[in-house]
Amino acid sequence: MTMPTMDLNLEIRSEDGSSTEFYQEGEESVARTLRLLSIRRLFAQPLIVLASPHGISTIPSRTIDMVLAHTLAPTPLRWPVGVMEIAEVLERVPGDDADGPAASDCDSSQSEHINTLCLQIHTVGNWAVTLEVKARVHFPLPDQRQLLAHFCELPVLPFRLELGGIGFVNPSKISRMTVCPSHLIGGLSAWPALKVVPKTALTAELLRWTPLLHRKGENPCESL
Repeated sequence: MTMPTMDLNLEIRSEDGSSTEFYQEGEESVARTLRLLSIRRLFAQPLIVLASPHGISTIPSRTIDMVLAHTLAPTPLRWPVGVMEIAEVLERVPGDDADGPAASDCDSSQSEHINTLCLQIHTVGNWAVTLEVKARVHFPLPDQRQLLAHFCELPVLPFRLELGGIGFVNPSKISRMTVCPSHLIGGLSAWPALKVVPKTALTAELLRWTPLLHRKGENPCESL
């Protein structure tokens, strides 16, 4: 039986709303590309260079909102302090937990002291991604602030793609980030983020988000 060729589709989403795609195949080449993408200072480099026998492309890191690497190859990642895992969730609205977790899941989460947060990120290029963040409930207060109040200060925000592969958000390109509890054990009062909200935070409920193309009134606003 012939084994499928390991390949990689790389999508770079920019601050001007454009998307550039690259392709690579071969197990060794794919593994090398994933290893170079997974560095903590990915967006600290002046340029991201992509080379092939047909040409060399360079993209200034300061113009990149997000990088998505679609592949079935193994993709180990290093998470921020206090985080167990960050994964993309398709077609999910923050706080939409109407179905609720199964009882066995609740028991497991309680025993392991893990909360699942829903994180929706919008970037300056009008890109959006919804993530589920599995985080430890009981970790020091400074780490809670690092995780929940200062995500934008991280050098890179990695996550797993739901359909296979890994993604990276450039924190300096985040225009809005909404965090809410998802399947939270113990109710909203148990949400650690409430303990680290700054005293200067304004009391307001998110009503809607209007994409740039809809602002002329031709289409209804998108509600969250």
